Amino acid sequence: MTTPDVLLTADADASDVAAARAAGGDAVRVYNEGTATGRLARLQLDLELAGALAGGELRIHYQPEFDLRTGAIVGVEALLRWQHPQRGLLGADVFVPESEQTRTFVAVQHWVIDTTCRQLAQWRGAGLAPDLVLRVNVPAPQVLHGALTRVLLGALEKYRLPGALVCIELTERRMPAELDQLAAELAKWREAGITVAVDDFGTGEGTLSHLQLLPVDIVKLDQRFVAPMTHDPRAGAIVAAVVGLAHALDLGVIAEGVSGRDVADALLALGCRRGQGNALSEAMPPEQLEQLLAAQVLPESEVG
Repeated sequence: MTTPDVLLTADADASDVAAARAAGGDAVRVYNEGTATGRLARLQLDLELAGALAGGELRIHYQPEFDLRTGAIVGVEALLRWQHPQRGLLGADVFVPESEQTRTFVAVQHWVIDTTCRQLAQWRGAGLAPDLVLRVNVPAPQVLHGALTRVLLGALEKYRLPGALVCIELTERRMPAELDQLAAELAKWREAGITVAVDDFGTGEGTLSHLQLLPVDIVKLDQRFVAPMTHDPRAGAIVAAVVGLAHALDLGVIAEGVSGRDVADALLALGCRRGQGNALSEAMPPEQLEQLLAAQVLPESEVG
């Protein structure tokens, strides 16, 4: 059997070669200016991101998660920021989706895990957060390769953190097709006590299969359902159904986008006690969050 002839343009890469050969027979790849421009943009972003990582331009801000009944801070979600030298402080929504397609983002994710675990250990060492849960967003496809598991377990050992205080959030909209392989890696995390949350639940494909096939512990209600739930009957019905499903499966529930006291009360009535949202508190630098945590600690003279 002869190898099919393949004609490629100058901008083609290995993926183009593979795709052309897989098509069978002779194949021609036509120059696509949009594709070439996209590759150049990703390459530029990769270089800039590598420079940001090496130059200390990346930041972590923390959004508090509250007990909706008591108002106590019970967890924090770590959110990546980029202190860009020309564009100022960039939120994750501005650069992370594209950055996940770069090679450097793997190193960035490892940096995020190490940095946030170190920060949690510092807070615990200062007596500020003995039971605070750290939640870190991770692109699910990165989990498949095993390197992230080694970094995560290594950080727990390095900073002497109980696994139960670390929760990894996997965004449902970016779940890989290899759910069996993903489940095997997540099982290793569970052995260490690490919990797993499905973020943006209900917004991706295969929603129910994720709960069936993956060893997850928590469902995070997407803000597009939570924020309008008190005045949009359909949104309210979806929230009620998801909370009921989570309880039936013995899963925890956290609501995102809690927009006011009315929403918090509605969630409590359904049995959802944990929530976060900009109306409650926006994400903030670690120093600012530390002040909030310190305010929750009673002085020794007031204890007992």
